[in-house]
Amino acid sequence: MTVNVTGSIIKDMCDNKRKNTVWVWEALFPYIIYLIVMEFVTAIVPYVTGRTDSSSVTAGLAGQIIMIPVLIFMLHRECMLKFVFEWKKDAVRDLIIPFAAGAIIGAAATWAAGMLASADPGFEGIQTVYRQNIAVTIVSSVIFAPVVEELLFRALMYRRMKCVFRGHTAIIVSALFFAVGHASVLQLVYGFIMGIVFAVLYDRRNTILAPVAMHMAANLITILIKL
Repeated sequence: MTVNVTGSIIKDMCDNKRKNTVWVWEALFPYIIYLIVMEFVTAIVPYVTGRTDSSSVTAGLAGQIIMIPVLIFMLHRECMLKFVFEWKKDAVRDLIIPFAAGAIIGAAATWAAGMLASADPGFEGIQTVYRQNIAVTIVSSVIFAPVVEELLFRALMYRRMKCVFRGHTAIIVSALFFAVGHASVLQLVYGFIMGIVFAVLYDRRNTILAPVAMHMAANLITILIKL
């Protein structure tokens, strides 16, 4: 008989949280910490580097590097770290297919954004900032951002929201929070859609590795097309 240890632990946590009025704080706390760290880093990076032209990209990378151990520590405290990163040794389903799908989605989204860019002046401005420091952009967007954002929005926020919201509401709410972090209107819409896709994939594969692989591929292909 197979025992779903992960599901049992999450069910116990959810049962406890529904009895406790602090569930709102528990669900939003990781996001609040993320905002504080990113705002702080964004404020000090221009003074440290002496540059303002590409400081937002550098600050983003610095904030991501800081957040990774913070998020891992949060998961460790819940004894969920090994379950979040659980891999059933199925590279095709957990890594290859999500990565390929992410590349296709990224290419399609980039094409669509190019067609609609004239309707969103802020979109091209963001692309210009990214091109000013392409090396940092690649490291940040392809490596660190997918890891940080999947740990934050899926492994922590979405998983905790499932203890509170019924049905697919947790997917929608977590996707909205994910979308808000994107600067332009086009990116906001894309972020919301991808937030839903990432959450569903996380649910289906029961490991954060799958959405991380898809996220990395989508960001990578988008940057390569824009070069």
